[in-house]
Amino acid sequence: MRKTGDIERTIARRAALVLAVATPVLAAAGFHQVAFGSLAGTVFGLASFHLLGTAIIAALSRGPTRAPVAAGVRYLARYVLTALVLYAALRANTGVFLGAAAGMIMVKLVILLTGILGPL
Repeated sequence: MRKTGDIERTIARRAALVLAVATPVLAAAGFHQVAFGSLAGTVFGLASFHLLGTAIIAALSRGPTRAPVAAGVRYLARYVLTALVLYAALRANTGVFLGAAAGMIMVKLVILLTGILGPL
């Protein structure tokens, strides 16, 4: 399972790098709510990625009859949490919502690019 932790750290470092560039640029351009939302969305996206990894590991360690149920419950829990975070961001402000959604999508793009390019 050490490999899983290494991948998570690589994804987190790359997402933090993108966030370290994007957040000051957004804030300097006057989009403070979007910058805050992108920070919150990125943190939640990384937490969701970690929950996905633990769900996969837990499903692999269970028996064949219990694994689909456990994976399904954790899958639904992740998406309920995502919906709650996006709802809270929308209630706060449209800019926070857009930033949170962009932060979550940015984490997914980092994961995709890491899969394509490998752990540089």
